[in-house]
Amino acid sequence: MKYIIFEKEINGLKHKIPIIFPNSLVHLDIAKALIPIVGTKRIVGAREINLGVISCHGESSTIGIKFKR
Repeated sequence: MKYIIFEKEINGLKHKIPIIFPNSLVHLDIAKALIPIVGTKRIVGAREINLGVISCHGESSTIGIKFKR
């Protein structure tokens, strides 16, 4: 997996916005696609990540998907 961390200032506070995506995608392409959505061009991190064992839970109420094992 890869990641990009955007940094955005909201009400005077800096917020980090991490985005994780598959290795088959390119950092630059993801950054360009997400700049309009995230609302900032400031990127403070971009690398590969080994997630190892992941624990997932919860749901997305906005798109109606719950986690299933």
